Amino acid sequence: MAADGGRAAPSELAELVGISRANMTRILESLESDGFVTRAIEARDARRHAIQITAAGREVTSSAVPRMSEPLQRAFSGLSAEEFVQLDNLLRKAIKSFDQPAVALRASA
Repeated sequence: MAADGGRAAPSELAELVGISRANMTRILESLESDGFVTRAIEARDARRHAIQITAAGREVTSSAVPRMSEPLQRAFSGLSAEEFVQLDNLLRKAIKSFDQPAVALRASA
């Protein structure tokens, strides 16, 4: 994405974040209406869109990250690197499951 001047396809962003393309489309519509990203048709393939962060989006991001960093570091400081990777994988799996039909849970013995 950085190689493309900070531009990315919605599908690339969905994969990066770990959500469905449909959810990413809804999020991008909201970000675009708030002026945080722009959406343009790709020159080389008119079926594809390229998403790019705006100056306003960069400003919001750069101010939000420092405010979130310390509480997140505190919250996960008790995890080993291996546990953190496992948590990350489980959370991504849970987020993706929000887009799937419900399945009954079974408790393991």
